Amino acid sequence: KLNDRVERLEAEGKNEEAESLCRRALPITEMAFGPDHLETANCLSRLAMLLRAADNAEAAEPLYRRACIIWSAVLTQLAERNQKRPTSPRFE
Repeated sequence: KLNDRVERLEAEGKNEEAESLCRRALPITEMAFGPDHLETANCLSRLAMLLRAADNAEAAEPLYRRACIIWSAVLTQLAERNQKRPTSPRFE
């Protein structure tokens, strides 16, 4: 898995290699899971963290924002789904 390799490289302090691999992994992740999937958000966040560590906060910020939008949408969907679930009489 590319993301596992990115994590390993990052742990080894090879942030430039990790960033390069993460940049390659992002479009693959988007194609495999979709642009609004949690895996895509996680990949965006990891790339943003690597850019921030390289003192490139300007490039990191839009990636963080996009990841947050995805996470927020997913959490909203989960909350809506949970509200529609019938409650058990034991818990009322």
